[in-house]
Amino acid sequence: MRTLFNTLEQKRYPFTLCVNLLFCLLSVLITHMAGASIWSVAFAAAIFLVVEASCMYLLFHGHDFKELCRKNWFVILAALFAMAYLLVNIFRFMQAGAGSYTDLCVSLCIGMIYLSAFSAGSAMDHEWSYEKIFLPQAFIFAAVFSLAFPLNTIADEPQHMRTAYNLSNIMMGIKSPDSKAVMMRQDDADYDFGYTVYSIDDFNRYLEELSEPLKDDTLIPVYADQFDPQSLDYARRPMVFDTEWYQYIAPAAGITLGRILKLNTISMYLLGRLFNLLFYIITIYFALKLLPIGKSILYTFSLTPISLQLASSMSRDVFRISAAVMVAALTLHLFYHDDEEKIRHPKLKIALLALCSVSLLPLRTYVYSLIALLPAFVFFYRKKWITDRMIRIFVIVCFAVFIILMGLKYIVFPGNIVEEPEVWLTWTPELSYTKEVFINHPLFIFTLLKNTFWYRGDYYLKTMIGYQLGWLDINIPDFLVSTFLLLVGASVIRRDYEKKELSPLLRWTMFIFSMIGVCLIILGITITWTPVTSIVAEGVQGRYFLPLALPFLLAFRGRSITANEKCDLYCISIQSAALIITCVFILMRLL
Repeated sequence: MRTLFNTLEQKRYPFTLCVNLLFCLLSVLITHMAGASIWSVAFAAAIFLVVEASCMYLLFHGHDFKELCRKNWFVILAALFAMAYLLVNIFRFMQAGAGSYTDLCVSLCIGMIYLSAFSAGSAMDHEWSYEKIFLPQAFIFAAVFSLAFPLNTIADEPQHMRTAYNLSNIMMGIKSPDSKAVMMRQDDADYDFGYTVYSIDDFNRYLEELSEPLKDDTLIPVYADQFDPQSLDYARRPMVFDTEWYQYIAPAAGITLGRILKLNTISMYLLGRLFNLLFYIITIYFALKLLPIGKSILYTFSLTPISLQLASSMSRDVFRISAAVMVAALTLHLFYHDDEEKIRHPKLKIALLALCSVSLLPLRTYVYSLIALLPAFVFFYRKKWITDRMIRIFVIVCFAVFIILMGLKYIVFPGNIVEEPEVWLTWTPELSYTKEVFINHPLFIFTLLKNTFWYRGDYYLKTMIGYQLGWLDINIPDFLVSTFLLLVGASVIRRDYEKKELSPLLRWTMFIFSMIGVCLIILGITITWTPVTSIVAEGVQGRYFLPLALPFLLAFRGRSITANEKCDLYCISIQSAALIITCVFILMRLL
């Protein structure tokens, strides 16, 4: 027995994690079987108190518990607030009446209660690092998002589902009789891919259909539905995206496994979501582990509402964010370190960096190309193949060439250089901007960007956090958005325990590369989504900028202001509480 206790004490982290997850599942099972009655919640709460007391004793055995409480009072206070908030809302869900949706909400709230207590314990244990705290936080919160948002209630997900399904056909060796068709099981083809707004009754039916068996798995060809080209439905029509296929490998693998296991349509697609989530969590985990500086930045924006919603769906943005994050993390890990520091498995990491950079390069019409080329720039600079003098000369030459070209355009050739074609938008009966417009009026690019940042800047900032979720029809309260923005700002502050710091040149490089990427995204959407009568870019959402978030925020991590590890504890606690409130707000939207 003594040997067993010593072993558990040495492995206190994995043991307490497994025990918490086990009893979390037990509590969920109790509430489900008992129909979320008061006695079942009371019984689950009693289990919670006993198990958490035992786990906390094991976790902090050998520590001065009073001293830990004195130093980490803010963490404990945030956990107690989150648990009290969840307990109040459990009874609010129960008062709404019995049903599958009530069972789901109560079960998710109990799961988040365990998360609150366990996160408090992990933050108080000095052996825990950002990546270890990230794992339970990301998995549980993203699981809540995945269940709170049924299929088709997240922007563009019908197209993502069909695209991943088409890749699944290739994995299974299934060929389509027509290049415009997708071979699907009869049940999957009959499933409604339309834009869906749920009520509680709809949600109850959705959860009941989740357990139904597969009825007909006969393969049939399915074609894109034809809508009025001038309607909004046309822009949201269920079709396969014409994009790089490798962005959908993770969800397609989940769909393939679901088809092999003969799961019904909903279960199959949820398995695809799960595989996409696992890909996101694993990627961010290793990026946090590799980053020599800026872990707080990556942790914070990886757990914002919009990031969790994307991770819990089948969106291709998951791959884009993950690839961009790995490029930045591996670049700093490999090429921005002390010469005497030994890098483990350098060839493997360089190969992974090259793979991530190459796969990121063509995405969204090469708008992330500069971020993909960041490793090459840092490598050349470290090898002295690029010097400060060469960079200054390059900047001067580029500026001179720009002045000459503008002089030729507006003085020598004041008219149109190329003919401007008439291109009609799919979502409104108006003409669209084209690249020929910007060739004929190059300075208008700066006017458009200035107006867009001035009139849409706050919207981009808020939607990068998650102000609008679902089909942009769920608005998160402003106080939550402000809280996450403050957390992102606090994460940028340099920590005094970090041994390394970024040079001004690298910070300026990342800032310029990121801003050019932002401008390219805005101009790219302008060409495909903005009427010529508009003075700002239309159709741009903050989530498009998420792959640029890490290098952009690292550019502001200077040496003038520093914070200690207390800032980490406070930020983690506040973010955990804010995410719990966000999850409950999303669940409460139907009551």
